Amino acid sequence: MRNIDELLQIGNQAQREKLKENQYKKNWEDMSQQELAELLDEEYDEVFEELTHDITDYKALKYECADLANACHMMILHCEREMGNRWHLPTKDVLNAMYENIDGLDDEAYWSSSESGSIHAWYQYMSNGVQYLHSKFYSIRVRAVRVLPEDHTETGNIFKIEDKEYQAYKEDAPGDLNWKEANQYCEELNK
Repeated sequence: MRNIDELLQIGNQAQREKLKENQYKKNWEDMSQQELAELLDEEYDEVFEELTHDITDYKALKYECADLANACHMMILHCEREMGNRWHLPTKDVLNAMYENIDGLDDEAYWSSSESGSIHAWYQYMSNGVQYLHSKFYSIRVRAVRVLPEDHTETGNIFKIEDKEYQAYKEDAPGDLNWKEANQYCEELNK
């Protein structure tokens, strides 16, 4: 029986070979979201098939896992590309970056898109930067954000987190909103 180091070496080599092969297999960046979803289903099924049959064939399993990882990565990139330039509720990290970089926010609580279970979501006080969990039924302020493309020409309310630039909407939502209404308000800005 092979030791764990040998198995890892075989698996890593298989993954490198498969990743190289996939670079030429198909241009996944040009696939639609539906095509990517079908690819994810197919790759998941192949990994499951390997797991339920011959678990001793680690190289084949590693190949299938590499395919699944590539498909997942491409779906994430696709979703980021589709979400880019769409107004949405900021995550709690983006909301904190707004607190640190954007002038003109009221010293009130603002919703984030970050959830904790089905009943609670995170919000942040802009007077002191402290973040709390609260019931999604609670009504507070909302300021939408969007991710800007690299070649944007936008000005005003722009801030950066790592390698992404964001833009905060020019004003708060009219009136305080509960969490569900906050998300609906942000979607309405895209119409």
